Amino acid sequence: AVVSTQSGHYGRATLSAPPDTSSKPFVTVRETEPSIKGKSSPNKITHKSTVPPASVKSKSLAVYVSSSMFSKLDATKLSSAHQEAHVFHYPGGIANGINERFHSDERKRSIDANNVKTIVLMCGTNDVDLILESPRHMRNRLLSPDEFTGKAKALDNTNRSIDNLIQSLHSWAPAAKIKIINILPRESFARNKVINDINIFLSKIPSKYSFVSFIPTEKNRFLFSDRSGFRKSSCFSRFGEDNVHLNSDGIFKLAKHIKYHAHH
Repeated sequence: AVVSTQSGHYGRATLSAPPDTSSKPFVTVRETEPSIKGKSSPNKITHKSTVPPASVKSKSLAVYVSSSMFSKLDATKLSSAHQEAHVFHYPGGIANGINERFHSDERKRSIDANNVKTIVLMCGTNDVDLILESPRHMRNRLLSPDEFTGKAKALDNTNRSIDNLIQSLHSWAPAAKIKIINILPRESFARNKVINDINIFLSKIPSKYSFVSFIPTEKNRFLFSDRSGFRKSSCFSRFGEDNVHLNSDGIFKLAKHIKYHAHH
């Protein structure tokens, strides 16, 4: 059974927070990660509201944007005394779709874009199966290596869409630092081949835009894969052979990781 390490918060976000050594093997490169307080049931977290209550105007804002990968993030737990979090998630969204849906989202009216300090972006997850032309009813099955051949043009189109999304977010909140999370690993070779190629593209974006930084989950930390490159199934939903969604423990790991980086 998976042992949950969830608590009422996703960890402290202050620079003075002591390093967390309770989880291995990704403690090899620690700065001052937020600590975990207490334990609770994996079913404890219910993520209904994505916008926290009105707060003090002096708080900076952090905006989290993704597909359904962010659907279970709790904005109140991502917030701190100094920063207010807002979560926008668009189930099934490819990069172009996230771009269109975010900029037509009425909830943005409550956000002062000039006060947005950080935008945490995770995109490309749903583009993987689009690139592979995998039918929706087959998206949890394993794919063979030969199913990746001839997909270079589709991959280029996805990279271009991600670039357009980044530029669009920057136009909306010019003062914000955009922090991109890599796509999480899957089980099949073909999907991971596409994911690796997109992640390489994502990692190079900061060299093009000074307002962008890349936040890896696996390099030196191995949050969702082991040192051999295999996915940690204990962090993912057990429904389906190659399910992309995180379970409660996986969500907690991701939330803690991105909350820290959103504050620094």
